[in-house]
Amino acid sequence: MRNHDRALSNLESIPGGFNALQRIYHDVQESMYSAAQEQFGNSPFAQLFTGNENTTASRTEDTDSLPNPWAPRTAATPS
Repeated sequence: MRNHDRALSNLESIPGGFNALQRIYHDVQESMYSAAQEQFGNSPFAQLFTGNENTTASRTEDTDSLPNPWAPRTAATPS
């Protein structure tokens, strides 16, 4: 990671290097990101990629206890 950061820093320091990195970002990375967003558009996790905060889930803590999965199951009584 340090080598990658150093390489980007070296590219930014040469004349026109920052503009070249900016063009690469806009031409390559943004287009790949938007294509990935379109692919996951129907996914229930699409809000994670778009950053939308419009959720119907309540923001309060659930204090109800969960059922014990290891508790013995009671047999259904025939009626």
